[in-house]
Amino acid sequence: MAENSGGLVSTLGFRILPEAEEGVVEAEMEVTPALSQPFGFCSGGAFLALEETLAGVGSRRISGEDALPLGIQVSANHVKAVPVGGRVRAVARALQRGYRIQVWNVDLFNEAGELVSSARVTNAVKRGLAGGRKAA
Repeated sequence: MAENSGGLVSTLGFRILPEAEEGVVEAEMEVTPALSQPFGFCSGGAFLALEETLAGVGSRRISGEDALPLGIQVSANHVKAVPVGGRVRAVARALQRGYRIQVWNVDLFNEAGELVSSARVTNAVKRGLAGGRKAA
């Protein structure tokens, strides 16, 4: 699985870490000027993209290569700003590992280990898709 190549992961500079524990996905992100809002801090949209991406990676890891996880609901609270040049560590944990619906909690932390954002992501999992994709 090419979790660190192409698409949004490459564009935003996420680094998804190897699986250390089933049902847990971790990643890192450096806050670059491209990810910032006009005031020099990471955009909440970049946080949301990281949170939804990690939940999708986690659902795929749990469900297998023939599964296509699709985010159907995301709710997040951004509680602390991260300036350009800062780093974010993300930890996603599966709360519900259903066959078709999975729920994840994703927490983001700054370099001091302080919570900066927390999201709940619900994924619908489509199955039996050759190559992971099929026309809608």
